[in-house]
Amino acid sequence: MPRKKTGGRQKGTPNRTTKELRLLVGKFIADNENEFIKRLKLLDDRTFCSLYIKMIQMNLPSLKSIFYSEFERDSSFDFSSWSDLELREQINRFEK
Repeated sequence: MPRKKTGGRQKGTPNRTTKELRLLVGKFIADNENEFIKRLKLLDDRTFCSLYIKMIQMNLPSLKSIFYSEFERDSSFDFSSWSDLELREQINRFEK
């Protein structure tokens, strides 16, 4: 059970320190863009790919798997008995 809030910032009030820090980091990144690109070109393939993936993860939301309740109820769901037509109908149903 969540505790009742008794002090500090009101719910939804932005944290000033976090905002200021983000602005500072953003300025640092913008001011060093050319240096960053120059150093990126010097990286070996493995390091470059690792950094590239980390940058993508920081900028794109991660996707979560979707489970359909029909399949969750019966974990032994077997498609092998379905005809091609039945499979196609189910695929079309979820593509809409």
